[in-house]
Amino acid sequence: MIKTTVYEALMDEGTELYLESREAVLDILKEELAGNPYRLLEV
Repeated sequence: MIKTTVYEALMDEGTELYLESREAVLDILKEELAGNPYRLLEV
């Protein structure tokens, strides 16, 4: 299992990332895996 910033944000209720659509979370994950983890901060 790969632990990513997106995964950690999904587990943290304070970020409310779990409220985003599946597609939005997948897009953010793709950005992170492409080397741009800062996209998460824009949510």
